[in-house]
Amino acid sequence: MTDNIIPFQPSNEPSIEKVEELCIAYLQQAQNPLVPVETLLQRCQREGGLNELTEEILVQFLSKHALIDLLEGPTPEEIISQGIFEEAGFQMGKRAILKERIPNENEMKIMMVEQLKVMLDTLNKAIGEAENDGDQQRKQQLEAALTKAKDLQLNMQSFFEKA
Repeated sequence: MTDNIIPFQPSNEPSIEKVEELCIAYLQQAQNPLVPVETLLQRCQREGGLNELTEEILVQFLSKHALIDLLEGPTPEEIISQGIFEEAGFQMGKRAILKERIPNENEMKIMMVEQLKVMLDTLNKAIGEAENDGDQQRKQQLEAALTKAKDLQLNMQSFFEKA
């Protein structure tokens, strides 16, 4: 009778419970409540050993979860389009957020302004370092990025005034 026992074989499917545990834990403690799906995927693969988990499976799971909202980035038709963000150095794509951490409109504006300020400060610091290093090519590239970031800042201010 022991000949009929099938040895345990781990499934190739990722453990939904483990995915949920890792994603919710990360979404609860992340400083920025909007977390790129890619970040969650990497965390699940690294910390959960879920190397078989794909972005497609994770997106399907997140989009159906009662505690999580899945957000798309801006579309090309919007006033502040995806291209403007990407040109300014913001990677836009699918992001997840716990519903309990969704900021109100004013909090969202403050977060966006603060993130842009950090980026502008970082670019200014990098320009100074490039200048100190005598790296004119890098300095010019950073100045171009700074110009785009300032354009984004103006677009955001205009958008906020219209809203």
